[in-house]
Amino acid sequence: MNEMNENTGKKIKGQLIYNIASAAAIVALFVLFFLKMNPSGSGSNNVRGDGSSINIAYVNSDSLMNNYVLVDTMMAQLQRLNDSLDKDITGREQTFQARVMAYQQNLQNGTIQTVDQAKQQEAALQAEQEQLYNLRDQYLNQVAVMQNQMNMQVIDSITSVIDHNPDDFPYDFVLGYTKGAGILYASDQFDITKDVLEILNENYKE
Repeated sequence: MNEMNENTGKKIKGQLIYNIASAAAIVALFVLFFLKMNPSGSGSNNVRGDGSSINIAYVNSDSLMNNYVLVDTMMAQLQRLNDSLDKDITGREQTFQARVMAYQQNLQNGTIQTVDQAKQQEAALQAEQEQLYNLRDQYLNQVAVMQNQMNMQVIDSITSVIDHNPDDFPYDFVLGYTKGAGILYASDQFDITKDVLEILNENYKE
């Protein structure tokens, strides 16, 4: 049982400690669409079925994550929550391990004298371990919910900037671009990351 609890502790710690770099998952800012391409053109020369022009731009998601002040603030909040929950679950795990050790010592020194006593204490330990599993899952879900809320906040802030500044961003589609993922190449002439970031950070300061 002691070996099992050591493995449990490692799993709990490993699952609760989020790698902040995973915030790069927010790179899926917009959905890619299959467009009918003009055989003789590219980029802004894409056309709809009715022949009208389609304007496309992209935001470099890595640059956005590294330079958007709101992201730093939210990641700090997520880390504080993560650390707090990890500290709590670690303390509970240590208490549980102490109970297991005490049970084993009582078996060895004869304090537990009957099979019924041993079964009762084992059942209590198993119930406590199950509670620990459940609490771990609750904490993981709590962190996941907070991260999802943060992701949506970032996405909403970007779409809001684009929606409310049509003169600066007169695009039909704005894609999230990360090197090596999804889009294999994106020309710099369609990169609006700097302009979007400028407005995002100004809005955040206000």
